[in-house]
Amino acid sequence: MNAKALAFLGGSLLLALVPSPRVARAADLVAQITALDDAATASYSEGDFDKMKKLLGKAMALGKGSLASHPIMARVYLHLGVLYVDGLDKRAAGVKYFSKALKIRPDIEVRSNMATKTVMSAFTEAGQNSAEPDEAVAESSKAARKEPVVEKDDQPAAEPERRPAARAGTPDKPRSDSELADVKKQAREEFDRLERQQATSKDALAKERSESEKLHQAKMDLERQLNEAKQRVAQLERDTSAKDKNAAATAEREARERQAKEALAKEKTEKDSLLLATAQRVTQLEKDTAEKDKMLAAGAAREKQARETNEKLERELNDAKQKLAQLERDKAEKEKQLASTTDRERKERETREKLEKDRQLAEQRERERQTWADRARAERDKLEAVPPLPSHIPEPVHCAIPDEVQSGADFFVNCVTQPSVRAKTIVFYYRPANSTVYNSVVMDPTKKGWSRAVITANKLNGKLLQYYAEARDTHDTVAATNGKATSPNIVPIAGAGKNK
Repeated sequence: MNAKALAFLGGSLLLALVPSPRVARAADLVAQITALDDAATASYSEGDFDKMKKLLGKAMALGKGSLASHPIMARVYLHLGVLYVDGLDKRAAGVKYFSKALKIRPDIEVRSNMATKTVMSAFTEAGQNSAEPDEAVAESSKAARKEPVVEKDDQPAAEPERRPAARAGTPDKPRSDSELADVKKQAREEFDRLERQQATSKDALAKERSESEKLHQAKMDLERQLNEAKQRVAQLERDTSAKDKNAAATAEREARERQAKEALAKEKTEKDSLLLATAQRVTQLEKDTAEKDKMLAAGAAREKQARETNEKLERELNDAKQKLAQLERDKAEKEKQLASTTDRERKERETREKLEKDRQLAEQRERERQTWADRARAERDKLEAVPPLPSHIPEPVHCAIPDEVQSGADFFVNCVTQPSVRAKTIVFYYRPANSTVYNSVVMDPTKKGWSRAVITANKLNGKLLQYYAEARDTHDTVAATNGKATSPNIVPIAGAGKNK
């Protein structure tokens, strides 16, 4: 092998070690398709199916050709299937795209926020049909899995030793056999060394490409997990906001009840204080009466002593008369005091009788209030009577809603899920037609199998009530729905115009 052949072989080896422009373009296309697919999944979470369809259409157009069987295209086909089944209600087209995704990646799975019952049914059907491979997809898959390696024709083959052509008019210079053998041996050794270097370089390049693909796949998985985590955080923030609103409403109700209890306690304390003061006054009056009785007894004793003194000591008659007159004056004053005391006792007795009447009137009012509360509770229990479960539940989340809701009265909602929906709780969302924010309430389970919630009369405003229900599993993931926030159910409110 001459020096020119060796130079050509070395140049070919250097070309093999440089990455192909086609490989760089393929990596750039994969990055673009990944970005479009992530934006499409975000549009699905927002309910914008038109935008999702446009983004996935661009991604599918970029992936045609050499990337037709790349794993990223499996994601694109999978999300197209979800779009057609769940968003556009075209099951046949969705099953077709699911089959394409499974032929490229048999282990691919549907994301939890997209795994509705209809989507999983179509995905299972596609998995059963994917046993018959699509020839066109299989051929494109084989073409996509080929590595862009240097063709064998581009590598210089071991050329037979050529002697340089003899110049015109100049005879070839003869060589000895030993010199020719040495030259051939050196050329062969050099050629073998270059072949070993080329093989080593190819192995290193293949290993580098494999590591690059693994890193890219790991990056896509991390980005997908990050998007799912962001969606979960957003959902948790919405749930936290709803719980905060419920907690604020509960705190407000508790504050009103506490104020009412404090007012009743204050009123009771005032009445108790008034009764205690009255009792103390009566006790004091009794003590005063006893003192007056003692004073009257003492006066009588003095009168008796004066009469005895008048009989025995006539000479002291004048003094006795004066004393008697004084005693008579004292007696008149005492009688006046007794009359005043009697009048006060009469007034206090009338006060006690009035207080007793007030207490009896308050007790009568309390009995009337309790009777009214019992009657209202009986009427409410009658209204809250739970209907029996239907023998067949027609939809994943079924709500027994009347044709119209009565304005000015509490609205009781009963919902139930099909047995196949493993729901832990049911959340009922509702809003008036002129509102942009939904109110939410977690429904309470009943003994008859229904989940029940009550919407108080003050929340039934306007002429229409928009609502939807979500069944959530043990992981607080939406397992099934009846209506959506973007397309809620509607029920008219009867008598809404009269209440305005």
